Amino acid sequence: MRRILFASLSALVLSVSAAAQTDHDNIDSGRPLSFDDAEAIAYLGKAVEVGFAGSFFRNGSPGFEFPVTLIWGGMMDTQFEARLAARAGQGAGNGISPLDLSVLHSFRRETRSGPAMALKAEVQLPTERGDTASYRLRGIMTKAAGQYDRFHVNADVDFLPRAREGANKALLGAVLGYTKPIGYPRHFDTTGLAEIALRQAQRRGDGSILSAGIGVRRQMTPRSVLDIGLQSEIVTGRGSNSIPLRLILGYSTGF
Repeated sequence: MRRILFASLSALVLSVSAAAQTDHDNIDSGRPLSFDDAEAIAYLGKAVEVGFAGSFFRNGSPGFEFPVTLIWGGMMDTQFEARLAARAGQGAGNGISPLDLSVLHSFRRETRSGPAMALKAEVQLPTERGDTASYRLRGIMTKAAGQYDRFHVNADVDFLPRAREGANKALLGAVLGYTKPIGYPRHFDTTGLAEIALRQAQRRGDGSILSAGIGVRRQMTPRSVLDIGLQSEIVTGRGSNSIPLRLILGYSTGF
């Protein structure tokens, strides 16, 4: 009897752990929009994310990316990420994107009186001649509103120490994200997302870029999630080549 009980309990823990590793309402940047929530992957959880992104520029040919991201919950409330993408098309240039390494640490859980909070640090390392390293520090807050809705505030500072002449070496940005379960309480396997983002243009004097996006994440199995998103730049800086439409598709699985 004890063996049966232990086996049942072990199976339950493993199934919960697997589901926690890749969950439709645990939001990471790029899957499919640009904001993060303040929740890290489960401790010792591992996941891989693969995707496709197509950017359709107002002027010029489209660009395409095929990113692969590895996520590891190497410490409590902390996740480590490594991302690399193949690029194609004139808009993105052919080749390999910079290697993106990041760590997210969730240092405050949500309470009735305050939001969950996390800090994310990123570095992009060049992989091809002509690329330069860049760095980002992102503050993250997540707070429930009402019974099911959640709001996510991301504040960014990007550092480009080797920016070209006439370009900013530090860029500020912010994203307001919104998530809501679709179909709840009948079922809890789909999350809808929306965002509005504002960031400085890279060239000095070009103003700011305002963009918006919508998306959906669908739990396909206890370990896997499918996502799709659309983004559009609404207002662009004076010298920027705007992206009226960006399509993102992705698949995430825990292992």
